Amino acid sequence: MIDVIDRVPGLAARAAYLKERMKNEIILNLDYAHEHGTDREEITNWVWPY
Repeated sequence: MIDVIDRVPGLAARAAYLKERMKNEIILNLDYAHEHGTDREEITNWVWPY
C-alpha cells in the first residue's frame, strides 16, 4: 500500500495519513513478532476473502 501511495501521481498528499498509519502498523507487527516469536493472530489467520 505504501508503494502505491508513493507511485501514483497526486496520491501522496491525499494519503499521507494512511501511509503514516501503515508505517506504524509495520512497527507494531515487528515489535510483536520480536516479543512473541510469531505474527499477530489477525495476520496469521488472515484469509483471502474472494
